[in-house]
Amino acid sequence: MCTNYLKTQFENNIRVMERKDFDETIKMISDNLYGLWLQNLKDCFRQNIKAQNILLAVTTGLMILLDGDICTFIFIIFAQESSLALAYMLKFYIGIENELKDLRHIGVASKKYIKFWILDGIINNQKQIVASVALTTTCDKDYDSTQTVELKRLSVTPNLRRMKIGSKMLEHALQKATEMGFQRMVLYCSDRQPPAIELYKRFGFKTFKIIDKTMFSVLSGVRLLYMEKDLH
Repeated sequence: MCTNYLKTQFENNIRVMERKDFDETIKMISDNLYGLWLQNLKDCFRQNIKAQNILLAVTTGLMILLDGDICTFIFIIFAQESSLALAYMLKFYIGIENELKDLRHIGVASKKYIKFWILDGIINNQKQIVASVALTTTCDKDYDSTQTVELKRLSVTPNLRRMKIGSKMLEHALQKATEMGFQRMVLYCSDRQPPAIELYKRFGFKTFKIIDKTMFSVLSGVRLLYMEKDLH
């Protein structure tokens, strides 16, 4: 039922977010971001073998020099692994909170975003908000804010992905930005989001800058891809 509903009434259900939609929209976006956060956390643990090996080597060397016992050795390893896990969690949690700070209050959001659209759909026979996309003024000083707009908040509820909803929302935002007279659209995307990157590339976005968010010297972080597209 959900699929047919979205296919037959898609265009008519992309609408501007209203005050009454705010809490539900923010919950949908937050749930998606925290899902991404957990996936990134798992990826970091898998990819940072280098950090763990360095810590293990340092600990082993110290134990040999100090002629320590096995209990002390196990305690130190446990403490190091726990510290590493806490560092990862803190890093991503701060990132998510920073990403959501302009969505904590409807007043702040209404000033931040030029336009904010949502999509209504049906899940388990209940009508709810299933996707969003927004436009905001770019903060990049290299661009004229009167000519360049930034894409934000492109989000689709997980169980409705791979149904071209993200493509439709992006297409809608591009069309509206062009109608509003903007010459260029920019966005940033984590390198841990291959499907999103491929989507943007299909619509003509090109990467013009990469920022490495490496944390400390041995913890590899998330790289942010800054992408742009000419609208005319």
